[in-house]
Amino acid sequence: MNGSYEVKESNLIAGTGFPVRKEFLQFEAGTYSRGELIECDPTTKKLKKCTNLDNLVGVMVNDATLEDGQKETIYVTGIFYIGEIIKDPSLTDDLAIQLAGLKRNIYFEK
Repeated sequence: MNGSYEVKESNLIAGTGFPVRKEFLQFEAGTYSRGELIECDPTTKKLKKCTNLDNLVGVMVNDATLEDGQKETIYVTGIFYIGEIIKDPSLTDDLAIQLAGLKRNIYFEK
């Protein structure tokens, strides 16, 4: 679903008290899941699975398998349930994730 704005039913979005904004951006090759934390690689300027919270830019909108350079949609602002977020196993501290999100107007609730 390249660039699709179709959103599956889930408990990912925690509310509409803050605008949910989306962007259609370029990714590194890989398989991504709805609700996955996404970062921007500072070298390639492409998006990928988040392993470094300093580079967090958003949350994946849909499941997607992408080729290098292909574009897909991410949430760049909004309020999300932390329990529904898909994160790299190295990201174990929910408070650190919440604090990193604050810098980008990405909010996480329990």
